[in-house]
Amino acid sequence: MDISRHAEKIQTNAKFYYRRAVCLMKVSEFERARADIKQLMDLDPAMKEEGQHLSTQLQDLEKQQDKKSKALFQKFFK
Repeated sequence: MDISRHAEKIQTNAKFYYRRAVCLMKVSEFERARADIKQLMDLDPAMKEEGQHLSTQLQDLEKQQDKKSKALFQKFFK
């Protein structure tokens, strides 16, 4: 299979963006995950609910990360 054709298939595959967004969230790549979630919902309106669910999870993870960061910095500056 020609690599360019394979790349084209990936770019139009909503499941690819869903799976990559989940992976990116696990490694705290929040901005890239957000972009993939947007791409997912743009490509496949039928997956809008899944995209919204991922967005909610992403927001929760970002809040947790912020809390951890604040707690860490407070220890340094006491």
